[in-house]
Amino acid sequence: MKIRDKLASGSNRKPDKIATTSERLQIILSKKQMKQSDLARATGISRGAISNYVLGRYAPKSDIVQKLANALNCSERWLWGYDVPMERSARTFGEEENPYAIEINDTLDTLEADDQSYVNDWVQEFAKNPEKMKSSPSEPQLTEGEKVLLDLFNRVPEDQQQLVLQMIRAALGSREQ
Repeated sequence: MKIRDKLASGSNRKPDKIATTSERLQIILSKKQMKQSDLARATGISRGAISNYVLGRYAPKSDIVQKLANALNCSERWLWGYDVPMERSARTFGEEENPYAIEINDTLDTLEADDQSYVNDWVQEFAKNPEKMKSSPSEPQLTEGEKVLLDLFNRVPEDQQQLVLQMIRAALGSREQ
């Protein structure tokens, strides 16, 4: 189910985990007739680590699951053991598949509905005004007057900027007395 569908339905229930990553690795390796050593070569992960994941001795971290899913061409969520389709969704922007869209949608699927809504609102606002959204909330926004002063100051030759600053400080200092 796509994020917008989840938001529209009001559903905030995450898919259930029905298997372990170990079980899912065993299933997909068998289905693809792939050996652990093939998967190790395809991912750059050691054969020992792959063996530990397949045997369930260790659970892979998210960056490893992403490498495994990419090499196996399956959904990261499915590999985690969630009750979702094995296949990667063909998420597109325009006519071409976009790997960012896949990663974003998979990440959004892990969030609660409130958080998905917050992210969706932020993205919509970003689409309307990207420059405003790129600035950090902790960065102060300059007023038009401040922008004019900064522009004028930047036009002063560098070797004279210190003199201008001293003149401004002197002028402010005489007003404060």
